[in-house]
Amino acid sequence: GEAIKFVVSGEELQKDVKTVAQIFDKEAELLLAVCGESVYVVGFDTSKACWLKTNAKVLTGEGCFVILPEVLSGLLNKRSTMTFKFDGSQVSFKQKTGNYAGVMSIQPCSKNSISQLNGIFAAQFESTAMPDSTFSALENALKLCNINDSYGEVPQELIRYIHADGENLSITSYDPFHSVLLNTKLEKPVKESFKIAVYHSHFGIINSLARGK
Repeated sequence: GEAIKFVVSGEELQKDVKTVAQIFDKEAELLLAVCGESVYVVGFDTSKACWLKTNAKVLTGEGCFVILPEVLSGLLNKRSTMTFKFDGSQVSFKQKTGNYAGVMSIQPCSKNSISQLNGIFAAQFESTAMPDSTFSALENALKLCNINDSYGEVPQELIRYIHADGENLSITSYDPFHSVLLNTKLEKPVKESFKIAVYHSHFGIINSLARGK
């Protein structure tokens, strides 16, 4: 097929790669994926997956290739607008200004990675984005129903049950000995009701991606 080619700020892409990479250990696989008119940084392992849409502008092609965060970070450090091209075996890159350019051999995506990626994007296109106001209300509500351990910390394995329906938000926190229930109102009703159960540790991942930390 047509070679993947896109233009992006090196500094911004470096930040996006770092945001996703910090969620995973070294055994996880990280990819740059071009889907339609967007470029995503994608990461997944056996227990979780995440994808972060970049500000890159796609010129040609669709597909993905494996990235090594520590290598890519060095290439992108303090770089301005750059053009990347992947022809199936190597990535060439060139900064718009100056003489900074190069080529590096790259590992193409495995069949398993492509299968995972298809599942990730299918889930994305079927989902509805959470409005900022709902996300902020959820953050504030979670703080009110923390259960701290003997060290004053919130245990990472603390379970949160969250139910949002219209303008109603209900959160229950559980550990083996305690439970806390909070019912509150949302400033803006949710368009689609949802029920989820997640560990407290997962909110570090959510915050990292949502807030770009």
